[in-house]
Amino acid sequence: MNSKTKISVCIQHPKTNTGYVVSVCCPKCITAIQTSLNSSDNEYEIIQFKDIHVLVKKGIPKQVVPVCNEANVNGIMKLVGTELSS
Repeated sequence: MNSKTKISVCIQHPKTNTGYVVSVCCPKCITAIQTSLNSSDNEYEIIQFKDIHVLVKKGIPKQVVPVCNEANVNGIMKLVGTELSS
């Protein structure tokens, strides 16, 4: 996750049963994030500050992650110049 983001995708947070839009460099990062959330190992977490959700890695905020819906996915892709992951 220290490389330029190239793809955006929705990940599922099992604790809240909610999807969030994340932008990452590669499919490997998607797998790492989703695996961590699924296992609750706390390497990656999604925390809430008021009405904003943030992806955190080992306690360090990495990116704001809006709730997954078509408008948010399209807005993020346009904002950061990513493509949708298949």
